[in-house]
Amino acid sequence: MKHTPQKKTHASAAVAVLAAAGLALSACDTGETVPEPQMSTSTNPDADAADKDAENSATKPTGTEDGQQNTLGAADMQPGADGDFSTEPTEQFDGDPAELRTTDIRVGSHENYDRLVFEFEGTGQPRFHAGYTDDPRQHTSGNPVEVPGDAHFELLIHGTSLDMTPDHKYAGKTNLGLASGAVVDVVNQGTFEGASQYFVGLKDTRPYKVSILENPTRLVVDFEK
Repeated sequence: MKHTPQKKTHASAAVAVLAAAGLALSACDTGETVPEPQMSTSTNPDADAADKDAENSATKPTGTEDGQQNTLGAADMQPGADGDFSTEPTEQFDGDPAELRTTDIRVGSHENYDRLVFEFEGTGQPRFHAGYTDDPRQHTSGNPVEVPGDAHFELLIHGTSLDMTPDHKYAGKTNLGLASGAVVDVVNQGTFEGASQYFVGLKDTRPYKVSILENPTRLVVDFEK
């Protein structure tokens, strides 16, 4: 009995192998690249979404919510000066002129007030003039200053200058991006003849109190909640 069909099967397989080898050689001769199979890197959409949320959470500043910040350290929790909160202008020019450099500005919330902190290095204590204004203007040019918020608080700190070296975080900035509680932002208007000018944009007019703290030397403004 003859087994012709089986021989044809072996012959067909041999032809298929030769054809595949010929295609591979042809691809090499023409310089073509045989595409490799694509593999999916996402098999669980819920897990991907969770990873994305974790990534966004990791990049969000600590203690922030909707642009709010709380960058105060433990030393900034000490109480401010005695006396009542007020919306009236206040100033202090006691003592010898200071020679201070502003090294940091930060903001955060306490239970009963929002606190803005200016930290210095150098000698002496800063003198200041503070109060609300309906017409914010730059103290050297007299030009109007755009300040966010519905209430504008002006602060002149004498005997100080703000570190504007290129690698400092406030170099070249006008709006400092500081917000917490009622504080919308802090606007830097530069230093002239030893007096640094800032405007604080607030959500509304709040009674305030200015204090000088030590170790390190700081000027703090507390806005009552």
